[in-house]
Amino acid sequence: MGKAAGNRWAVLGTVAIMSFMSTLNGSTVNVAMPSIQRELGVAMDSVQLVSTAYLFVMCAVMPVVGALGDRLGKVRFFEAGVLVFTVGSLLCGLAQGLVPLIAARAVQAVGAGFALATNMGIVTEAFPSDERGRALGVVATAVSLGLMCGPTVGGFVVTTAGWHWVFPMSVPFGVVCLVLGRVTLPDDAPAPSGRPFDTPGAVLVAAAVLTLTSGLTFVTTHPSPATVALLALGAALLCAFVAHERRCADPLICLDSFRNPAFDVNLATMFASFLAVGMSEYIVPFYLQDARGLDAAAAGLAIMVMPVVSGILGPVAGALSDRVGCGRPTAVGLTVYAAGLGAVAFLGLATPLWLVVCVLGLASVGVGLFQAPNNSLVMGSVDEGQLGFASSIAALFRTLGMALGVTFGSALLYGGMGAAAGVPQTSFSAAHPEWFMAGFQLVFAVFAALVAAGAVLTWATVARDPAGERPGGDGR
Repeated sequence: MGKAAGNRWAVLGTVAIMSFMSTLNGSTVNVAMPSIQRELGVAMDSVQLVSTAYLFVMCAVMPVVGALGDRLGKVRFFEAGVLVFTVGSLLCGLAQGLVPLIAARAVQAVGAGFALATNMGIVTEAFPSDERGRALGVVATAVSLGLMCGPTVGGFVVTTAGWHWVFPMSVPFGVVCLVLGRVTLPDDAPAPSGRPFDTPGAVLVAAAVLTLTSGLTFVTTHPSPATVALLALGAALLCAFVAHERRCADPLICLDSFRNPAFDVNLATMFASFLAVGMSEYIVPFYLQDARGLDAAAAGLAIMVMPVVSGILGPVAGALSDRVGCGRPTAVGLTVYAAGLGAVAFLGLATPLWLVVCVLGLASVGVGLFQAPNNSLVMGSVDEGQLGFASSIAALFRTLGMALGVTFGSALLYGGMGAAAGVPQTSFSAAHPEWFMAGFQLVFAVFAALVAAGAVLTWATVARDPAGERPGGDGR
């Protein structure tokens, strides 16, 4: 493991800083969106490109970087990602128009894609299998802390200094992470193998992910023949990629990994849970502020229970999974999460606020119990030479889940509101809050059923298989 083989906790700390920085940036940018729109004088659908362009680019680079990390060394791509992300953050702060800002966000996205596609692979290599759950739990806590601090810190910065300063906030964290990385991270570059790089496969998979992500994001907000054509193109590119990889002598991605049922089940449940997480983080603030009439500060304090509970339970769940195995904690976490989402579906306009917080906390208990053991199972389902691939695919599924949770959750919300009103609805009506509640309850009932299906699948497969209880059965 090179220069830092004996200090795996220092490696974990460096990776955790980047995980915190990336989620802090994402959650603060969301707070700054209204200010960006007003100052730049652009329409709402235009300013949304500041977020969607970031998502599209990051998802497109992740699968390629994961495969490159396995070939050339994950640490060098992680460090390059931190550097590019830091430079992109500075460029975002200097941007004076919408187009320069979107371009700078694309630079940020390349850096985030590099770092997030390799971070779990680095941690998995640094820790033995009996400590991996606790380590990945710390990474989950760093993510929760970023989500928790973002709205509060971002609101303060936007109010006191302006939206431009939201982006450079990441620069000090990036510099610290770079300096620590040079000291703590191992030199994991493998010996030259002489294997040719699968350039056609890289181009096909990046193009497929980019077009499919764009199509799935726009299909509910801008349905049109062009969106359908974009989805069809993405599906065709994905099929072309699979066909190419099966013929390629040295493929970019080993498709045989997807023949492992445990790998597939754990990725599917990860995706389902992050669909629900993305939906909840987007819709709950509307319930608290629009339907319940809380101001932004009070709503923020109520919402804070979600990342706080998840962050506290992350290392606890990881350490537990190291002792008893990962399958059952994963299944229990999904079961509790489904129950929490189902309970949220029964909230009303007059539900006491303390009970609302308790119900949101129950759902967050499930998320906190689920994430670390689920990550361990995903990373433990592949050979050591494919850790970069597994890390990138997990990051891709999490990112897509969060984004599509907002998209499909919004579509369900508006559909439920329209059904209650008798006419299509796309915004909250102060005169008829019951319309919003009809859509709100529908959304959480549907997502509770989705997560419950994932729990049943996990109980029936991973949790029943003694070999799947502990990640890294190969001794890693």
